[in-house]
Amino acid sequence: MGSQIEAVVKPHSASPQHDEERLKIFLTDMAQRMTTVVNNLAKAARDAGGQQVVPIITVAYDFPIPDGRNFMFGFCPWLQPVFARQQYFDPDAQGGGDSTRLMAMFIRRLNDTYARVASDLSQQGVLVRHVPLTGQLGQLQTDHKLRFDQVWKNELHPTKVGFAALAQHLHQGALTPLFTA
Repeated sequence: MGSQIEAVVKPHSASPQHDEERLKIFLTDMAQRMTTVVNNLAKAARDAGGQQVVPIITVAYDFPIPDGRNFMFGFCPWLQPVFARQQYFDPDAQGGGDSTRLMAMFIRRLNDTYARVASDLSQQGVLVRHVPLTGQLGQLQTDHKLRFDQVWKNELHPTKVGFAALAQHLHQGALTPLFTA
């Protein structure tokens, strides 16, 4: 992911701080990839009569905080080095800052892209539902007065507390409607 972000992020002093054309190319590529994945899953989820019998749920990331924490087992962070090379020396102690705001815009756009893919495929008869998870970890922080590092294990992955909150939201937004309809 870091290399794709690197192609989009401009120096901190630039205005705007991202390359819109490269972002559109990235989002188009991600839409094509998601379409392929969902179509392949839909084909694999067909019964003997050719009917899709297992619904597909798509999600997008929550808003990551490029603070430089390693992924795991010493794997390097993906986001913070990209921003540091472009002179973004944040986030602050609460996880805010220009790099965090820029990643939030990227994730909103990615989430919108995934939602469009799910909607388009649904209109074509694929059993697919998109559940946005964006903003859920920030809401968890606010509701329970937690620091960002208590819900984010590293730049892209939640802690157990964070995953539990996302699972609950996913259950309410995607699974419950399937079983109560």
